[in-house]
Amino acid sequence: MPDGDAGKVQEVCPPQELPLTDRRYIGLMVMCALVGVVAGLLVTVFFSIVTPGINFLWTDLPEQLGVGEAPSIYYYTIGMCLVGGLIVGLIVKYTKEPATILAEEMDEVASEMRMAPRKGIVNMVRGMVALIFGGAVGPEGPLVAGSGAVGTWLGERQKLPKTGVMAYTFSSLCGVMGTFFGSPFAMPILTIEGSLEKGKMSWRLLLPGIIAATTGYAVFYYFTKYVFGGEYIFPPYEGLALVHLLYAVLLGAIGAGVGLLFIYTYQGMRRASAPFKKYPLTLGLVGGLVLGVIGSFIPLVMFSGEHQIQEVIDDAAEMGVLVLLFLALLKIFLSNVCISTGWAGGYIFPLLFSGLAMGMAVSLLLPFIPAAVCMVCVMGGAFVAVLKSPIAVAMITAVLFSTSLVPVTAVAVVTAVVLTFSIPLIPNDVEGGKAGS
Repeated sequence: MPDGDAGKVQEVCPPQELPLTDRRYIGLMVMCALVGVVAGLLVTVFFSIVTPGINFLWTDLPEQLGVGEAPSIYYYTIGMCLVGGLIVGLIVKYTKEPATILAEEMDEVASEMRMAPRKGIVNMVRGMVALIFGGAVGPEGPLVAGSGAVGTWLGERQKLPKTGVMAYTFSSLCGVMGTFFGSPFAMPILTIEGSLEKGKMSWRLLLPGIIAATTGYAVFYYFTKYVFGGEYIFPPYEGLALVHLLYAVLLGAIGAGVGLLFIYTYQGMRRASAPFKKYPLTLGLVGGLVLGVIGSFIPLVMFSGEHQIQEVIDDAAEMGVLVLLFLALLKIFLSNVCISTGWAGGYIFPLLFSGLAMGMAVSLLLPFIPAAVCMVCVMGGAFVAVLKSPIAVAMITAVLFSTSLVPVTAVAVVTAVVLTFSIPLIPNDVEGGKAGS
């Protein structure tokens, strides 16, 4: 952008001091819409690398080598996961950038009004490696890191003031997450909710974020035709009954328990791995070994869980209560092993997998409760226990399931947030901390 245009963009900042109808604020929204386009392209490129990479490594290459169907072939699976761990460790060793989780990245944006470009790009690349090599982590963490880095870089490249950089960074985040979840509202509300207690986020950033999320999703959908949750077939739901609202209290509490288990597992593994952060190669290889051994015997808990969810739903009755409970707990364990050993990635999809598996187990135990109610309430409770964002969680579940389930979702997430609000994912003594995870 020419210097003159950059100067004009500077005039629109800080956005919280401008009327909504001011031409400079409108100009900012236009620029943020373009940032959303960039974010949508980033997501498109990300998945155009990760998806073929997974297919090649776990389907095409084993067939070419004649070793059978991975990841059920133990020596191939363990070998590939060790290679992935080695690459992850080398990235940490030579970039000196520790892995961070979604909560830390969001806190950095809220407190610093930017995301360090180098760190964000490194985390995105490391996350791509983790996903391709079967890590039990989600893509949303690396995408947030990469998009935040791009937004900050664009703003600072144009020499915008801090509030302008913040607007670009936030819009880029919204562009990615709106693209990913198919809702222009989820990420703005998630960010605003996460900042309410600290008062660090201006509400006027909401509108540029919504616009960026919309343009980002439009670009992504144009190239991929992907709709979040569109590939899933959930159990039918005949409609709301008042008793379902009572069930939602119990189910939300169960979901809160799932979320708390994730939180305490993460915190315990974070403390256990902290003394070994100076040995990133060892940590990466240990994570790869654990992933490979477990994945060889139970491949369903590898990867993000996004494409394994339907199998859990379809085969729940055949699996039975104990197997479903085991899968839910094992996914939490394996996801945190990956995160704590440097396999950078998100925890939303692993939580989705564990919450749905637990919900199906509860449905088998309590068959008088509709399966859809069990799934959405337990999953929503688990989400909100970790994310502490009940409105965004309700929006995401409405997109994923059905608006007819919104009332029971609301009861479940309120129950869960009341039970878990005082228990953060990142302990207060290290909040915003420098320790990777």
